[in-house]
Amino acid sequence: MAAMKRSGSMLLMFLLVGFPVLNAGCGGEVPQPTMEASEGEIICTVPESTDTAAENTGEDAEASWREYLEEYGDELVYVELNEPVTLSFDGEQPEELELRDSIIDENGALRYEERGTELRAFTWNEEQQAYTIYIPGHFGSMLSSDSADYEPGACLRGMEIHYQWNGEEYTSLLALRTDAGLM
Repeated sequence: MAAMKRSGSMLLMFLLVGFPVLNAGCGGEVPQPTMEASEGEIICTVPESTDTAAENTGEDAEASWREYLEEYGDELVYVELNEPVTLSFDGEQPEELELRDSIIDENGALRYEERGTELRAFTWNEEQQAYTIYIPGHFGSMLSSDSADYEPGACLRGMEIHYQWNGEEYTSLLALRTDAGLM
């Protein structure tokens, strides 16, 4: 009985003292990315730990894009080539930031694996307190032999925002429509 009281007291002490200390080390909520274009908000998924996202390779990654397109496909924003978009985070800004840009099909699969994923750079805009990126052309968008792929807005771009916050890495997905082209 005394051992049970002691273990109950230790659990209560941990809950009162230890758990808040551990939780304080987590640094609060992971910042949610928001991307805006002139045509409206580009929906970003809830950030996922990159350790978990890294497990999503091959068919799993395709399933993630497929799920995104099933849920948000009717809401994809059109962005003209070289149009600026802004990326902001609620709360603190991430420590590191990278955007991976791929051409995907309507089922979420990479269209041109041989041209892979292109990395994109952001510029910090102090006035807007947001990052800016001009959506450039993608080499892979010029590989299609189907003339319909060169219609305005026919190019489906899947992008992954990878960022570090409080020493942990996170990934968020987004997709948009743009044009085929290099410029």
